[in-house]
Amino acid sequence: MFESASSLSQSCDISDIGVTEDDLYTAFWAFDYDNPQFLELGSGYSYSYVAEPNGQKDMRSISIDYSRTSSEISQGNFDSTVKSVLAQAQSQIGDYAKLQYVHDWIVNNTVYLKEDTDYESEADGPVIYGKAICEGYSKAFMYFAQSMGYECICVVGGASGIDHMWNMVKLEGQWYHVDVTWDDPVMSDGSHALKYNYFLISDARIKLDHSINTPFKIPSAPQNYAQ
Repeated sequence: MFESASSLSQSCDISDIGVTEDDLYTAFWAFDYDNPQFLELGSGYSYSYVAEPNGQKDMRSISIDYSRTSSEISQGNFDSTVKSVLAQAQSQIGDYAKLQYVHDWIVNNTVYLKEDTDYESEADGPVIYGKAICEGYSKAFMYFAQSMGYECICVVGGASGIDHMWNMVKLEGQWYHVDVTWDDPVMSDGSHALKYNYFLISDARIKLDHSINTPFKIPSAPQNYAQ
């Protein structure tokens, strides 16, 4: 899938690896969540199979659903903005400050706005357009964190009764939850605020108002970060 997405290939032959339908589901979303650099990714995939006499599906190929072509993405603007933000982040003293800078930059430059766009769920939503939903916030944070050498993943589940995505990042040998979207609330008077309620927090803290429902195992975060 990585090779297919790198070349925007329409189909990937999986007939020789013996994956099940469940395997494919888990693998695709792990791939999607782990690779925010692929701005062309859409909302899923389709597959072909041959039905076996026992009712099982013999998986033959997978097709990634691309939302855009490379010509529809401002890759140059994305790369230059990322380079500028990373330069500032890297100039901060200490790992906490570096991740905090990225967190703050996304909050201060992004408005949560669900529109019918091709970028709202991708990293260029915050980076170029300043508009995104939770998936765009999360992928942008992940892209910056990964670019600085930090292990970072996307986590899916629910919050306030709706589907939601946020991050986990490894700092000083320990994993923590980061929900940049929920640290960017719209206040009752219509103004925007920068919060740290969901920055480097534990499993226990995130589970007070979030539910985790990933198709794969995620690391544990036993405690909040202590400066």
